[in-house]
Amino acid sequence: MKNNKRIFYLDLIRAIATITIVLTHYNALFIYNVPNTYGIVGSTHIFKTYIGDFGVSLFLILSGASLMVSVKDNFSIKEYYKKRFKKIFPIFWFVWILLFLYGIVVNGSSVNSLMSVSRFNIIYTLLGIDGYVSVFGLPTFYIIGEWFLGFIIIFYLIFPLLYKCMNKFPKLFAISTIFVYFVSVYLLRNYMYSNILICTRILELVFGMYFGKYIKNVEKKYVILCIILLILNQFINYNINVNIRVSLVGISAFVIFAYLGKILEKCGIINRLCIFISKKSFLCFLLHHWVIYKILNVVPLSTINRITSFIIFISLNLIILFYIFIVEKLYNATKKEFNYIFFNKKQENMR
Repeated sequence: MKNNKRIFYLDLIRAIATITIVLTHYNALFIYNVPNTYGIVGSTHIFKTYIGDFGVSLFLILSGASLMVSVKDNFSIKEYYKKRFKKIFPIFWFVWILLFLYGIVVNGSSVNSLMSVSRFNIIYTLLGIDGYVSVFGLPTFYIIGEWFLGFIIIFYLIFPLLYKCMNKFPKLFAISTIFVYFVSVYLLRNYMYSNILICTRILELVFGMYFGKYIKNVEKKYVILCIILLILNQFINYNINVNIRVSLVGISAFVIFAYLGKILEKCGIINRLCIFISKKSFLCFLLHHWVIYKILNVVPLSTINRITSFIIFISLNLIILFYIFIVEKLYNATKKEFNYIFFNKKQENMR
């Protein structure tokens, strides 16, 4: 019998990473679009790491850990791909269609720019990698999500191979991962998009896999070590490749949060809030860009101070939650109708 019990530290880290990413893209509007940064909420960096990179690092490690926790030792490639497909693509396609139709009805000009894209390039959207390949300059029908979705889909595709290697040769695989990581980081140190390649993020992904498989309870000595590493990173000036710094900070923070998860799990309010955010995280990821730009396009950013910006940010999160609620209702209703038309009706006709 399959164990569906939630593991709280995964929900805690997913909630933290989700809020971090939304905050990053909110603050980005002030960083890149106005002459001052008075509207920035919180800070743009944490432990000398850009907060967006910090959130992505947590998500990468989390992805590896979550997969290892979910597949256990009863790994079926067929069931694995089927489950990944059902969790990502139907809702992704549904939201994409909704926003595409919205663009036609409400603001045709926003969709007109897509009409110049070759129709064959819709394949990138069908595969869920349009945001990822658009970073490299390929014209796409990209509307929702961002590069991370395409990246994680690629990781999901190669996960069975990584899983097999890890189980058969755990020590050799760990050493090989570290070797590939450092060689890739060194060779691609001057490449603009090095931080969105599998080879330069493999350490975080595989660390998550080992963590999910082998670590049940984080020992205090490792938490203390990670805290020391973060403090040293914050206060000691040293030259280090940005990808290595991000990996170091992300892994250290993940270990600390995993330990805190065991403590905070007993707090009912925090427990329920983190689980709630975790369950909404994928739709939040798909929608938050669109909502942020739609709402803040009508706000005079250059006149906003920090207090006002904080209030707007909180309100924006509530608006994102509202859209998530609406999309969930529409999606569930559509899925129910779809299942009736294509499955129940078919069964009725066969009687």
